[in-house]
Amino acid sequence: GILKRLRAMHAEERRTALAAMPEATRRELMHHLKQEASSSRLRRLLGNVPQLLETAEGPKRQELLQSVRSFEAIHTQVLMAPDMASVVQILRDLTPEQRHAIVEALPEETQEALEKHLRASKAAQAAQQAAQQAVKAFTAQPAPAHALVQTLCRLR
Repeated sequence: GILKRLRAMHAEERRTALAAMPEATRRELMHHLKQEASSSRLRRLLGNVPQLLETAEGPKRQELLQSVRSFEAIHTQVLMAPDMASVVQILRDLTPEQRHAIVEALPEETQEALEKHLRASKAAQAAQQAAQQAVKAFTAQPAPAHALVQTLCRLR
């Protein structure tokens, strides 16, 4: 529609066309552009699928459809996961590109919860490693004989 025609114009011609538009049309166009800018890359790509399907033939068309179905299935699986640990496990099985696109397509609250879960998980892992290193350092040092005797006496 209008946006496609505007994008095909040279900059000066586009400015003239925008200036000639009714104020309400310009406002609607700005609103649409802001929504488009905030939508995920995946949603924009999926918006192009109908045009791609028209130009694709035979096996390429089937491959494209299969890819879209597969992606939608993974997205649904992530949205229906019972907890963030399950989401992380699903995402680990994906390629980095797939993972990025899926996370980008998640609702903002889910992205924030995932980020919080990953930070907490990383902190817990760091604490566990620090504790293991402390135990290892403590057990690597020989205990003085009198400390060992005192400990054994307390155990009786």
